[in-house]
Amino acid sequence: SLLLNSVSNEKKNRVLEILMTTIQPHDLLAGKIIALGITGLFQTILWTGTFYAISKVIYTQQFTGGAGFSVIDLVWGLVFFILGYAVYASLMAAMGALAANPREASQSIIIIIAPVVLPLFFFVVLIEKPFSALATGLSLFPFTAPIAMMTRMATIDVPLWQLLVSAVLLLGTAVLVVFAAGRMFKANILLSGEKFSVKRYLSVLLGRSRG
Repeated sequence: SLLLNSVSNEKKNRVLEILMTTIQPHDLLAGKIIALGITGLFQTILWTGTFYAISKVIYTQQFTGGAGFSVIDLVWGLVFFILGYAVYASLMAAMGALAANPREASQSIIIIIAPVVLPLFFFVVLIEKPFSALATGLSLFPFTAPIAMMTRMATIDVPLWQLLVSAVLLLGTAVLVVFAAGRMFKANILLSGEKFSVKRYLSVLLGRSRG
């Protein structure tokens, strides 16, 4: 959402016109995604590291099994964070590039965040029935995998093949989405005054229109 607001505000204030005199649109997209990603990653590491340290102390004092999750869990968490972020950050940035102002984009943001929210509706299933077809499907589907997989990992030892398949599918999706978002970062789109619409957004994202 920060990327969406940043891009749409710069477009509205015509800052993008100045930026694109010295930088290519694709470089602008990459810079925004990487910069905000590093910030988010730092916050995630800080929060997770703090929780890990506290849980290790608590579990060590009360049980003999050590902390509730391992370093391997942290590694997988990092993998799903980076790949999930790449997917959704690109989608948000693309929406910001197409919208004339943040208000236009925010009215249609549900089409992007819906998959993120979906696992929360099945939180009980993911916790109580982590081996069910629904839980497995949500953890393999790229757009719900970052949340669903980590929720399952908090309760069970997820089979390695599922982790690998989920990560590969998410990686492939991330690559496709990043390139698709790059279509939005063209001068004729960033500098256009056309109104935002879900139809136009999906059309350009899927490569069915040149904007």
